[in-house]
Amino acid sequence: MRVGSVEDVENRLNLFLNVVVFGSDGERHWVRPILDTGFDGGLTLPGALIDALGLEYLQEKPSRLANGRIEPIATYRVSLLWRHGIEQTEVYRTEDTPLLGLDLLRDLRIEFDTVHGGEILANPIPS
Repeated sequence: MRVGSVEDVENRLNLFLNVVVFGSDGERHWVRPILDTGFDGGLTLPGALIDALGLEYLQEKPSRLANGRIEPIATYRVSLLWRHGIEQTEVYRTEDTPLLGLDLLRDLRIEFDTVHGGEILANPIPS
């Protein structure tokens, strides 16, 4: 199943995924997080979007950042359309570009062509 595309942004290849998240009112919103294999959580979203979606606050969670520092980050619950159905995952509040991490890639084989416009495919790993 096609889940995104590879794009050249300022001479750097990024893997953008197409994800539908649901606001507290049930309305669908498209987001395009970057696939980040260094992030072991589910999803990060900018605070303004989290507020606009009216997501349920969960807790502050100590998290190791890319620079090695550990900081508390607010987490929320979001419903999203993923793997042919609606799933819930934890969202980390950031002010950066949305990221999709390894937790949402569990049991999937990811394939992509590392050229601008390349497809990103995700398929279940056969048992």
